[in-house]
Amino acid sequence: MSIGDVVEYNSETLNLPLTYTLTQNLTVFWDTVIPATDSVLPNFDTIPGGVPYLYNPIAQDTINLPDPKQSLFATMGDQVYITREMVRFSSSLVNNNPGDQPWWKTGIGGAHSYEFSKDGDVLWIGTTNGVLHRVSGLDSAYSSTAGDIDYRPETGDTIINLLQQAIQFWEVLKHWIGVQKIIVMGILMIALLLPTSYGRLLLLSVK
Repeated sequence: MSIGDVVEYNSETLNLPLTYTLTQNLTVFWDTVIPATDSVLPNFDTIPGGVPYLYNPIAQDTINLPDPKQSLFATMGDQVYITREMVRFSSSLVNNNPGDQPWWKTGIGGAHSYEFSKDGDVLWIGTTNGVLHRVSGLDSAYSSTAGDIDYRPETGDTIINLLQQAIQFWEVLKHWIGVQKIIVMGILMIALLLPTSYGRLLLLSVK
């Protein structure tokens, strides 16, 4: 194959068709046979008699072709799991190959909701106890050794504890309400002790 030739291949995702234009020559050696008569192959193709037939290709050069059709899928079990294999129908979704598992553990349980960023690099996970987690670096993760918590140097980030902030806000609000109640009760007590005309004037000024 020569520079400029177009290679046709398929993505592992949904078997989508892809093409790649060679930027260098590729050398492939073939064995050759010339059948005396027409022959039928196991796939029912017919080889005409007297015509050279190339078989048993031996590649002398190899290239790795990109597979830009990618997907990420997250689901919840005892924790949030991530996989790239959901729409790769030729792949197994069973974790039975140590070091190359299709499901990657995040180590984050009790999820209430989760969402990928638009570029697929970050998974945001909100938990039922009000914590927001960020698991990043997924755009470049293509194996369990890159995506699973057992191999990642860290699980991600705890961005903010929403529940704790809500509790703190509520405590401040209760304190503020309590102070306001004390002020109002004090004004009412003073108004009751003052002569009627001064008391009414004080209440009107408070309103």
